[in-house]
Amino acid sequence: MRLEHLEYLICLAETGSTTKASEKLLTSRQNVSKIIRQLEDEMEAELFIRSPQGVKLTEAGKIMLKAAQKSVAELYQARNAIAKLKHNAQLSGTLYLYSTSMTNITTTGPLITAFQNMYPNVTLRLLHHETLDTLAQVALHPTAIGVVPLLTNQEFQFVYEPYLGNITAYPLQQDSFVCLISSNSPLAKQKTISLSRLVKNPLVINIKDNEENCLLRLYRRFGEVNIALTTPNPMLQAQAIAAGNGVAVSSLLTHGSYQIQAADTTKRVTTLPFREDMHCNICLITAKNAQLSPVGQAFKDFTLQYFQKSSR
Repeated sequence: MRLEHLEYLICLAETGSTTKASEKLLTSRQNVSKIIRQLEDEMEAELFIRSPQGVKLTEAGKIMLKAAQKSVAELYQARNAIAKLKHNAQLSGTLYLYSTSMTNITTTGPLITAFQNMYPNVTLRLLHHETLDTLAQVALHPTAIGVVPLLTNQEFQFVYEPYLGNITAYPLQQDSFVCLISSNSPLAKQKTISLSRLVKNPLVINIKDNEENCLLRLYRRFGEVNIALTTPNPMLQAQAIAAGNGVAVSSLLTHGSYQIQAADTTKRVTTLPFREDMHCNICLITAKNAQLSPVGQAFKDFTLQYFQKSSR
């Protein structure tokens, strides 16, 4: 049985006439009849009732039609998938992806692995910047692409100025910022904490010295900031909090990841939700006037599809 047999069966069933089927298939009426006879001989069953008014499916024909439609659809899907594999293998180049320390932990790692499995000839370079630097790079460069956490609270959107209006954000995952404190701290007995209460404590900040940071912009709205330690190393941050040297802000997804990797330290650190709305989305971002390369467009399309499947 060939694909041609199934396509002729479907066409004849849809048109109800060998004349109309032959016109649609760009062949002769005799060839349509010949192909259908071959299929009936192979199935050892009459699939159509012929009459001067046209043809009509028999009960066996109805069963065969359903199987043919499914088989043809699956064959076309397979053909498209194979063509896509060939295209993916041919796509090559280098993609520079801007990402923050937070999104490196929660999002970009597994995403990059999956993307490179799909596009083996693409080289991906991860450029580590914090949120404001990533926003600046993407807003100013139409070919750039990045992944950042963005607060959803409209009241706090000022922390991303002047870049937010110059980028397009595609939400990938939901997350939420929380306060990290030592399990032995008196604060651990509270159910929530406010940002104004947070800034009264020494802060452990997961950034490089003198690095611009959107969360620091937010803290300063609620009082004078006392920074106990700045470090780009999340493990050193967790150790300082566990020792009671300060408090910090992280995300639930980030903290959960480090609980798996370093249970001996993070089990001595507890989380407190904020009284304010500190929910965020981890977003893929491009410039408003994006002019992505073929590799960049492939990464954008793959990423949106990847997280759409993950959310089902």
